[in-house]
Amino acid sequence: MIYTSLKTSDYFSTLYDCQGDSYTDDVTEEDLRNIFQSITDKGSPLVNITQNEVSMIESRYFPNDSLLGLFRQYKFYVDRYSEIGNPNTLIKACALDLTAMEIRHHGGTIVDSLEETVTHVVLNEKDLSRLSLLQKVRQGHSKRHHFVTAAWISDCIRDKALKHERIYEPVTEKARCK
Repeated sequence: MIYTSLKTSDYFSTLYDCQGDSYTDDVTEEDLRNIFQSITDKGSPLVNITQNEVSMIESRYFPNDSLLGLFRQYKFYVDRYSEIGNPNTLIKACALDLTAMEIRHHGGTIVDSLEETVTHVVLNEKDLSRLSLLQKVRQGHSKRHHFVTAAWISDCIRDKALKHERIYEPVTEKARCK
């Protein structure tokens, strides 16, 4: 439409949102694709929202309601690389790939390097070969992070609540024998 009067424009605003999605008409998969494409094309503020902003909105309006935001306030390093923090050394078919997807699905942020802002390091309890090196890296950080096994993620999701990390700290065979 090239031109509309204010009255017509107001009428259309009751039928469609700013991306052209109808409030009342059914949409097809193709319509949804076009709508989502237009959102990124127009630089919608929703596209540029940060994890912290999502977390603040979620905690303000939906406190303790959203399981999909269970890990929203946490940043995870998942031990999926043969060299710590090197994405080029991704372990193929790593047991933690599914865990990483669960973390993201429930609002967590995953990073490729063990940076200061990481809150949790997730390890496979059957492969703790990099644990001592990860602990050494942590000693250089002023802020400590939790070392947990993938079971912590699974149990938090199953129970729909965060569990105490200490119970899920990885323990090597050497430490068990002491």
